[in-house]
Amino acid sequence: MEDITEKSSSLRFVLIIGAMKCATTSLFHYLSQHPEIAPCSKKEANFFNYPRRFAQGFQWYLALWNEEQTENKLLLDASPGYTMRKTATVAENIRSVQVSTGTDFKFVYIMRDPVARFVSHYKHVRARGKVSGPITDVIADDSWFVDASRYASQLDEYYKRFDAENILLVLFEDIVADPAKVLRTICSFLEIDATWPFEGLSTGSNPTRGMKFRLFERRVKKSMPLVARGVKLIPKRLRLAVSGVFSRAGDASVSLSSQERKLLLSYLKEDLLKLENIYGVDTSRWNIDFDED
Repeated sequence: MEDITEKSSSLRFVLIIGAMKCATTSLFHYLSQHPEIAPCSKKEANFFNYPRRFAQGFQWYLALWNEEQTENKLLLDASPGYTMRKTATVAENIRSVQVSTGTDFKFVYIMRDPVARFVSHYKHVRARGKVSGPITDVIADDSWFVDASRYASQLDEYYKRFDAENILLVLFEDIVADPAKVLRTICSFLEIDATWPFEGLSTGSNPTRGMKFRLFERRVKKSMPLVARGVKLIPKRLRLAVSGVFSRAGDASVSLSSQERKLLLSYLKEDLLKLENIYGVDTSRWNIDFDED
Protein backbone atom coordinates (compact mmCIF):
# COMPACT_ATOMS: atom_id res chain seq x y z
CA MET A 1 0.00 0.00 0.00
CA GLU A 2 1.20 3.47 -0.83
CA ASP A 3 2.53 5.45 2.13
CA ILE A 4 -0.08 8.17 2.63
CA THR A 5 2.61 10.70 3.53
CA GLU A 6 3.89 10.46 -0.05
CA LYS A 7 0.83 12.34 -1.23
CA SER A 8 0.68 14.75 1.73
CA SER A 9 1.30 17.71 -0.55
CA SER A 10 -2.18 17.17 -1.99
CA LEU A 11 -3.87 16.98 1.42
CA ARG A 12 -5.97 19.85 2.71
CA PHE A 13 -6.95 20.37 6.32
CA VAL A 14 -9.42 22.67 8.02
CA LEU A 15 -8.76 23.05 11.72
CA ILE A 16 -11.34 24.50 14.10
CA ILE A 17 -8.81 25.81 16.59
CA GLY A 18 -11.07 27.19 19.32
CA ALA A 19 -11.96 28.87 21.48
CA MET A 20 -13.18 26.54 24.20
CA LYS A 21 -16.91 26.69 25.00
CA CYS A 22 -17.69 28.41 21.69
CA ALA A 23 -19.73 25.70 19.91
CA THR A 24 -16.76 24.00 18.26
CA THR A 25 -18.49 20.63 18.73
CA SER A 26 -21.67 21.81 17.06
CA LEU A 27 -19.74 23.31 14.15
CA PHE A 28 -17.76 20.08 13.77
CA HIS A 29 -20.95 18.03 13.49
CA TYR A 30 -22.56 20.48 11.08
CA LEU A 31 -19.55 20.55 8.75
CA SER A 32 -19.19 16.77 8.93
CA GLN A 33 -22.38 16.51 6.87
CA HIS A 34 -20.76 18.16 3.86
CA PRO A 35 -19.76 15.66 1.14
CA GLU A 36 -16.53 17.56 0.45
CA ILE A 37 -15.40 17.28 4.07
CA ALA A 38 -14.01 14.23 5.84
CA PRO A 39 -14.30 14.52 9.64
CA CYS A 40 -11.63 13.15 11.92
CA SER A 41 -12.61 9.96 13.73
CA LYS A 42 -11.98 11.90 16.94
CA LYS A 43 -13.75 15.23 17.29
CA GLU A 44 -10.73 16.53 19.21
CA ALA A 45 -7.65 14.94 17.71
CA ASN A 46 -5.40 17.07 19.92
CA PHE A 47 -2.43 16.02 17.82
CA PHE A 48 -0.52 19.27 17.65
CA ASN A 49 -0.93 20.16 21.34
CA TYR A 50 -0.22 16.79 22.95
CA PRO A 51 3.57 16.23 22.83
CA ARG A 52 3.29 12.44 22.99
CA ARG A 53 0.84 12.36 20.10
CA PHE A 54 2.84 14.82 18.05
CA ALA A 55 5.93 12.68 18.64
CA GLN A 56 4.11 9.80 16.91
CA GLY A 57 4.46 11.71 13.66
CA PHE A 58 2.24 12.87 10.83
CA GLN A 59 1.48 9.28 9.80
CA TRP A 60 -0.20 8.72 13.18
CA TYR A 61 -2.34 11.81 12.65
CA LEU A 62 -3.43 10.80 9.17
CA ALA A 63 -4.44 7.39 10.47
CA LEU A 64 -7.35 9.13 12.21
CA TRP A 65 -8.92 9.24 8.74
CA ASN A 66 -9.21 6.22 6.48
CA GLU A 67 -7.36 6.38 3.18
CA GLU A 68 -10.54 6.79 1.14
CA GLN A 69 -11.43 9.90 3.15
CA THR A 70 -8.22 11.64 2.18
CA GLU A 71 -9.07 11.58 -1.51
CA ASN A 72 -10.09 15.03 -2.77
CA LYS A 73 -11.65 16.10 0.51
CA LEU A 74 -10.94 18.58 3.26
CA LEU A 75 -9.86 16.80 6.42
CA LEU A 76 -11.68 18.29 9.42
CA ASP A 77 -10.19 18.47 12.91
CA ALA A 78 -11.89 20.45 15.70
CA SER A 79 -9.56 20.81 18.67
CA PRO A 80 -10.06 23.84 20.96
CA GLY A 81 -6.85 22.74 22.66
CA TYR A 82 -4.94 24.21 19.73
CA THR A 83 -5.49 27.65 21.27
CA MET A 84 -6.09 26.80 24.91
CA ARG A 85 -2.54 26.41 26.20
CA LYS A 86 0.96 26.91 24.80
CA THR A 87 -0.55 28.31 21.61
CA ALA A 88 2.82 29.39 20.21
CA THR A 89 4.14 25.81 20.41
CA VAL A 90 0.98 24.40 18.83
CA ALA A 91 0.99 26.88 15.96
CA GLU A 92 4.68 26.18 15.37
CA ASN A 93 3.99 22.44 15.30
CA ILE A 94 1.35 22.94 12.62
CA ARG A 95 3.65 25.21 10.66
CA SER A 96 6.48 22.66 10.81
CA VAL A 97 4.20 20.00 9.35
CA GLN A 98 3.09 22.38 6.63
CA VAL A 99 6.66 23.18 5.68
CA SER A 100 7.92 19.60 5.80
CA THR A 101 5.01 17.99 3.95
CA GLY A 102 3.51 20.73 1.79
CA THR A 103 0.12 20.08 3.38
CA ASP A 104 -2.41 22.92 3.15
CA PHE A 105 -4.06 24.24 6.33
CA LYS A 106 -7.02 26.55 6.83
CA PHE A 107 -8.26 27.67 10.22
CA VAL A 108 -11.62 28.57 11.69
CA TYR A 109 -11.52 30.37 15.02
CA ILE A 110 -14.72 30.95 17.01
CA MET A 111 -15.08 33.65 19.65
CA ARG A 112 -17.89 34.60 22.00
CA ASP A 113 -18.51 37.19 24.69
CA PRO A 114 -15.32 36.58 26.73
CA VAL A 115 -17.11 36.96 30.05
CA ALA A 116 -19.81 34.47 29.07
CA ARG A 117 -17.14 32.12 27.73
CA PHE A 118 -15.25 32.33 31.02
CA VAL A 119 -18.35 31.50 33.06
CA SER A 120 -19.27 28.61 30.75
CA HIS A 121 -15.70 27.28 30.96
CA TYR A 122 -15.79 27.45 34.75
CA LYS A 123 -19.12 25.59 34.88
CA HIS A 124 -17.80 22.97 32.47
CA VAL A 125 -14.71 22.23 34.54
CA ARG A 126 -16.48 22.44 37.88
CA ALA A 127 -19.12 19.96 36.71
CA ARG A 128 -16.31 17.47 36.16
CA GLY A 129 -14.94 18.02 39.63
CA LYS A 130 -11.70 19.54 38.34
CA VAL A 131 -12.12 22.80 40.23
CA SER A 132 -13.82 23.38 43.56
CA GLY A 133 -12.90 26.93 44.53
CA PRO A 134 -15.26 29.87 44.14
CA ILE A 135 -15.26 31.68 40.83
CA THR A 136 -13.87 34.79 42.55
CA ASP A 137 -10.64 32.96 43.33
CA VAL A 138 -10.35 31.67 39.77
CA ILE A 139 -10.59 35.22 38.42
CA ALA A 140 -8.19 36.63 40.98
CA ASP A 141 -5.59 34.00 40.08
CA ASP A 142 -5.63 35.25 36.47
CA SER A 143 -5.42 31.60 35.50
CA TRP A 144 -5.65 29.71 32.25
CA PHE A 145 -9.44 30.15 32.53
CA VAL A 146 -8.81 33.84 31.87
CA ASP A 147 -6.15 33.13 29.24
CA ALA A 148 -8.69 31.12 27.24
CA SER A 149 -10.65 34.36 26.76
CA ARG A 150 -7.59 36.24 25.48
CA TYR A 151 -8.49 35.73 21.84
CA ALA A 152 -6.08 38.25 20.32
CA SER A 153 -3.11 36.68 22.09
CA GLN A 154 -4.06 33.30 20.68
CA LEU A 155 -4.63 34.64 17.19
CA ASP A 156 -1.26 36.39 17.21
CA GLU A 157 0.53 33.05 17.09
CA TYR A 158 -1.38 31.89 14.02
CA TYR A 159 -1.19 35.17 12.11
CA LYS A 160 2.59 35.16 12.65
CA ARG A 161 2.89 31.84 10.86
CA PHE A 162 0.02 31.61 8.37
CA ASP A 163 -1.48 33.88 5.73
CA ALA A 164 -4.45 35.90 6.94
CA GLU A 165 -6.49 34.65 3.97
CA ASN A 166 -6.34 31.17 5.49
CA ILE A 167 -7.79 32.20 8.85
CA LEU A 168 -11.51 32.82 9.31
CA LEU A 169 -12.88 34.49 12.44
CA VAL A 170 -16.39 33.49 13.47
CA LEU A 171 -18.60 34.66 16.34
CA PHE A 172 -20.46 32.20 18.53
CA GLU A 173 -23.36 34.64 18.69
CA ASP A 174 -23.73 34.45 14.90
CA ILE A 175 -23.81 30.65 15.02
CA VAL A 176 -26.63 30.82 17.56
CA ALA A 177 -28.56 33.45 15.60
CA ASP A 178 -28.18 32.07 12.07
CA PRO A 179 -26.14 28.86 11.75
CA ALA A 180 -27.03 28.43 8.07
CA LYS A 181 -25.56 31.83 7.18
CA VAL A 182 -22.37 31.10 9.12
CA LEU A 183 -22.01 27.73 7.41
CA ARG A 184 -22.35 29.37 4.00
CA THR A 185 -19.60 31.80 4.95
CA ILE A 186 -17.35 28.98 6.11
CA CYS A 187 -17.99 26.92 2.97
CA SER A 188 -17.11 29.91 0.79
CA PHE A 189 -13.94 30.39 2.80
CA LEU A 190 -13.08 26.71 2.26
CA GLU A 191 -13.96 26.96 -1.43
CA ILE A 192 -16.52 24.17 -1.30
CA ASP A 193 -20.22 24.09 -2.22
CA ALA A 194 -21.83 26.79 -0.07
CA THR A 195 -25.35 25.74 -1.07
CA TRP A 196 -25.17 22.37 0.67
CA PRO A 197 -28.38 21.86 2.74
CA PHE A 198 -27.09 21.18 6.24
CA GLU A 199 -29.56 19.41 8.50
CA GLY A 200 -30.35 19.81 12.17
CA LEU A 201 -29.97 23.58 12.23
CA SER A 202 -32.28 25.57 14.47
CA THR A 203 -32.08 29.35 14.49
CA GLY A 204 -31.85 30.75 17.98
CA SER A 205 -31.21 27.40 19.65
CA ASN A 206 -28.38 26.64 22.01
CA PRO A 207 -25.71 24.87 19.92
CA THR A 208 -24.14 23.43 23.07
CA ARG A 209 -27.31 21.61 24.08
CA GLY A 210 -26.06 18.32 22.70
CA MET A 211 -22.91 18.64 24.76
CA LYS A 212 -24.97 19.16 27.94
CA PHE A 213 -27.02 16.10 27.01
CA ARG A 214 -23.93 13.93 26.65
CA LEU A 215 -22.52 15.28 29.93
CA PHE A 216 -25.80 14.41 31.66
CA GLU A 217 -25.66 10.86 30.32
CA ARG A 218 -22.03 10.45 31.42
CA ARG A 219 -22.91 11.60 34.94
CA VAL A 220 -25.73 9.08 35.17
CA LYS A 221 -23.57 6.28 33.77
CA LYS A 222 -20.77 7.01 36.22
CA SER A 223 -22.83 7.43 39.37
CA MET A 224 -25.78 5.12 38.63
CA PRO A 225 -24.80 2.45 36.07
CA LEU A 226 -28.02 0.48 36.51
CA VAL A 227 -30.13 3.58 36.01
CA ALA A 228 -28.05 4.43 32.92
CA ARG A 229 -29.30 1.28 31.21
CA GLY A 230 -32.86 2.41 31.75
CA VAL A 231 -32.10 5.93 30.56
CA LYS A 232 -31.32 4.58 27.09
CA LEU A 233 -34.89 3.32 26.83
CA ILE A 234 -36.31 6.83 27.35
CA PRO A 235 -37.09 8.75 24.12
CA LYS A 236 -34.24 11.08 23.23
CA ARG A 237 -36.47 14.17 23.23
CA LEU A 238 -37.46 13.48 26.84
CA ARG A 239 -33.85 12.82 27.82
CA LEU A 240 -32.87 16.17 26.32
CA ALA A 241 -35.58 17.90 28.34
CA VAL A 242 -34.43 16.27 31.58
CA SER A 243 -30.78 17.07 30.91
CA GLY A 244 -31.79 20.67 30.21
CA VAL A 245 -33.40 20.91 33.62
CA PHE A 246 -30.23 19.61 35.25
CA SER A 247 -28.09 22.04 33.24
CA ARG A 248 -30.23 25.05 34.14
CA ALA A 249 -30.21 24.04 37.78
CA GLY A 250 -26.42 23.90 37.74
CA ASP A 251 -26.09 27.14 35.77
CA ALA A 252 -28.16 29.06 38.31
CA SER A 253 -25.49 28.57 40.95
CA VAL A 254 -22.80 30.35 38.94
CA SER A 255 -22.87 34.04 38.10
CA LEU A 256 -20.54 37.01 38.29
CA SER A 257 -21.08 39.92 40.60
CA SER A 258 -20.48 43.41 39.26
CA GLN A 259 -17.10 43.54 40.98
CA GLU A 260 -16.07 40.13 39.64
CA ARG A 261 -17.02 41.20 36.13
CA LYS A 262 -14.98 44.39 36.50
CA LEU A 263 -11.95 42.41 37.70
CA LEU A 264 -12.20 39.96 34.82
CA LEU A 265 -12.53 42.74 32.26
CA SER A 266 -9.52 44.53 33.75
CA TYR A 267 -7.45 41.44 32.95
CA LEU A 268 -8.91 41.17 29.45
CA LYS A 269 -8.96 44.85 28.48
CA GLU A 270 -5.62 44.98 26.66
CA ASP A 271 -6.40 41.84 24.69
CA LEU A 272 -9.91 43.01 23.78
CA LEU A 273 -8.63 46.36 22.55
CA LYS A 274 -6.13 44.52 20.36
CA LEU A 275 -8.84 42.20 19.11
CA GLU A 276 -10.85 45.20 18.00
CA ASN A 277 -8.05 47.41 16.68
CA ILE A 278 -5.85 44.79 15.02
CA TYR A 279 -8.26 42.02 14.07
CA GLY A 280 -11.35 44.12 13.44
CA VAL A 281 -13.68 42.30 15.80
CA ASP A 282 -16.61 44.43 16.95
CA THR A 283 -16.41 43.90 20.71
CA SER A 284 -19.38 46.22 21.29
CA ARG A 285 -21.59 43.29 20.34
CA TRP A 286 -20.62 41.79 23.68
CA ASN A 287 -21.86 44.85 25.60
CA ILE A 288 -18.39 45.45 26.96
CA ASP A 289 -17.75 48.85 28.43
CA PHE A 290 -14.04 49.36 28.95
CA ASP A 291 -14.83 51.98 31.58
CA GLU A 292 -16.19 49.19 33.76
CA ASP A 293 -12.75 48.55 35.15
